[in-house]
Amino acid sequence: MNEYWDGTVITRPIPTPRHQMLVNALAGALRVGRTDLHVLTGVTVELSPRRVVVPDLVVTGPIDLDQPTVQAADVRLVVEVVTPATAAVDTTLKMRGYADAGIPWYLLVEQDSHALHGHY
Repeated sequence: MNEYWDGTVITRPIPTPRHQMLVNALAGALRVGRTDLHVLTGVTVELSPRRVVVPDLVVTGPIDLDQPTVQAADVRLVVEVVTPATAAVDTTLKMRGYADAGIPWYLLVEQDSHALHGHY
């Protein structure tokens, strides 16, 4: 997966089955009883014209489901499942980028310990 950050291409490794199981479990838990929000995995989010990312999971309000890119203003929560290969980017660059784009909630999930770290 490629992401774009201020003119630099960041190539993320393909997720492992364990990573995908965690993302799917979180998505399922976040969907329970909700009809007013979209819980999406693997979608492209435009933080700004020079920053385009593919978070593990996003929760949005109403969006155009036929558009290939979700705008940051529509995102209510971003979730990243941290792996050794993505830890530096997920815990620094993306955390700041999501905040700068006005996304109110950012959840980091530690794969090994299953710890959840919420940021707002």
